[in-house]
Amino acid sequence: QEFGWVRCPLCDPTSMRRFRLGRRLREHADAVHGAERAEAVAMATPAVVMADAHTEVEAALRWQEQLAERAKADGIFRQRSAAGLGRAGGQQ
Repeated sequence: QEFGWVRCPLCDPTSMRRFRLGRRLREHADAVHGAERAEAVAMATPAVVMADAHTEVEAALRWQEQLAERAKADGIFRQRSAAGLGRAGGQQ
């Protein structure tokens, strides 16, 4: 598993929020981008098969994996933010 902080590719490009790659990005995506997730799952899963919860879960997992790949393509950061770098309040 890779470690690091990533930006959410579904958020505004100017957003400086970063999420831990993996569970935290998935939690953010499910909480904030639930509509996008539902749309992607619906499009990836034929209507006839939607009653099969297993197929729906697989489609959701694929969506999360694709989101993580997009986030990694945007860049993985060693730190969550630039806060704490350099001088803060005149002290180092």
